[in-house]
Amino acid sequence: MYYFCKHYHHFWKIIRLLFPVLILLCGNLQAQPLKVVTTIDPPLVYYDEEGKLTGATVELIREVASRLNREISIVLVPWKRALHLAKNGKSEAICCAGINEERLEYLYFPDINITSEENVFFIKKGRTIKLNEDLKDVSAIRIGVMLGYLYGQLQSAIDNDKFKRVQRVPTIEQNIKLLLAERTDIFIGNKIVVIHVLKKMKLYDKVVILKRPGTDENWIITDWPVYLAFSKTVLKNPSYMEKVSQIIKKIKEDGTYRRILSKYE
Repeated sequence: MYYFCKHYHHFWKIIRLLFPVLILLCGNLQAQPLKVVTTIDPPLVYYDEEGKLTGATVELIREVASRLNREISIVLVPWKRALHLAKNGKSEAICCAGINEERLEYLYFPDINITSEENVFFIKKGRTIKLNEDLKDVSAIRIGVMLGYLYGQLQSAIDNDKFKRVQRVPTIEQNIKLLLAERTDIFIGNKIVVIHVLKKMKLYDKVVILKRPGTDENWIITDWPVYLAFSKTVLKNPSYMEKVSQIIKKIKEDGTYRRILSKYE
């Protein structure tokens, strides 16, 4: 009994000594900057004339980090590499990712999307491109797409070589150059982003959005939600996503979301 009591008190003495250290370590983990990988995507993610990182997406993820009481580190890489970094735990989060089965294996997604993307067809002005409304016969079309991006109903045709040729490139600028050089017939892009890049390149009058057959409506390929997703390799407690979801919901409800987006429209 004496032996047990002696070692029992010794044990709790060690615990009392270590407890402040454990608390400090936990606090340091919470205090670590939220590392988010994304890609240059003006006017959503870009450097302004003063070299400051800005854009609608940048402001939104900074707002989320602020409400999580965390500093933020935003790292810009090509999109395919951003996915690789998140998958392998080199970044805690990635923005802005759409959901598919593969990504669900290595990313946690909040219940609420941080924004959405409207992808449309772009063609060289003056050219006539014939596509069926159902998009089933695309065997004569050379298409440009972005590496690592998803394109809804067209994804199967892209992945299974239904197009005459698929040009996969890392930047919108390259897609525009391929289109104007007539090395592709068409490319898919986020409407707001591509228009911004075209204006910057002074090529806005050279490229147009393809209309649906027999209408004046833009041919929208996807208008789908994208998320601030978290790496399962880094985030060991998935319940953290509930807090992220609540914060994004509040950002949309209190007017912050609309205020930020309106600055870049």
